[in-house]
Amino acid sequence: MRRLPVVLVLAALTAGVVSATTASAAPARATHTRVIAYCTKAVYAPTHYVFFCADGGAGVRNAAYTDWTKTDAHGHGTYYWNDCRPSCAGGTIHHATAMFHLYRVRNSAKYGALFTRIDLATKAKTYHYQFPLKTISDY
Repeated sequence: MRRLPVVLVLAALTAGVVSATTASAAPARATHTRVIAYCTKAVYAPTHYVFFCADGGAGVRNAAYTDWTKTDAHGHGTYYWNDCRPSCAGGTIHHATAMFHLYRVRNSAKYGALFTRIDLATKAKTYHYQFPLKTISDY
């Protein structure tokens, strides 16, 4: 009978630690600048980007970051793009290792601070893309 109160106290303490940890972690993440990286939601440090929501013809996979601040982020990943030759439906998907930089933070009414630009550099070329301030479902 004495074990029941001890078990209840331990359970309450454990729940308090878990909820305190969760409560303190949630606001910190909410203050990070996010990005609408794959058309459907605002996210922090995504591993995948889609630059053209209509057809997904270019983007980054396996993104990893060297830093992520409120004003910019740097990382690397695999850039992919469709050459659309002879057409986008019949084109070839190419891949290249790339470094990237997210910047130009803008405030959105629904999602708060969002990165709106990405510069991406491969050995062959530098690319510039723009991210939206809304997801597909917001239109």
